[in-house]
Parts: sequence; structure tokens; C-alpha cells
Amino acid sequence: MQRCFIDHHCNGHTARDLDGVELDSVEEAGAYAVASAAQVFHALVPGEQRECAFEVRDDAEGWLLKIDLTLCLEQQDRAPDPLDTGLL
Repeated sequence: MQRCFIDHHCNGHTARDLDGVELDSVEEAGAYAVASAAQVFHALVPGEQRECAFEVRDDAEGWLLKIDLTLCLEQQDRAPDPLDTGLL
């Protein structure tokens, strides 16, 4: 097991992980980082876009993995187009 630190960078703001978490592999650390994305994107409002990065590092080797995500929540049309069948 190795202690991994997962830093979040989102729209110019950085949250550096100071505690870390014990994980078995880089793959497990990547899955853990992606699962934490829900915390970063939780208050997204319609029309907003967030560009975020999750960096996995350890004390010994430094930077191990970087995952970039962009999420845009489109505004929903209030009145659906009566001619749109939804088939396309």
C-alpha cells in the first residue's frame, strides 16, 4: 500500500490534499480521484462550465497521474419543440 494524495484544481482554484489515503495501486488511486469528482461538481448550475484536474501524487515519486475533466450543465429548454420527435 502507498499513501496517495489527490489534489483538485478547478477553475483556477486549487485544493491540495494534505492527509492522503492508503491505496494499493495507481489504478485504484485514479478510480478514487474520479469518484471524488462528485464533490467538485456538486453545485453546478445550468449554463455553468467547470474545468477541473485531479492530480494523484505520493511522497516518494511525486506526481503519478493527472485526470482532466470538463463539465458543462446545459440549460434545459422550458418549452419542448412540438416538432422534435427525439429520434435524432
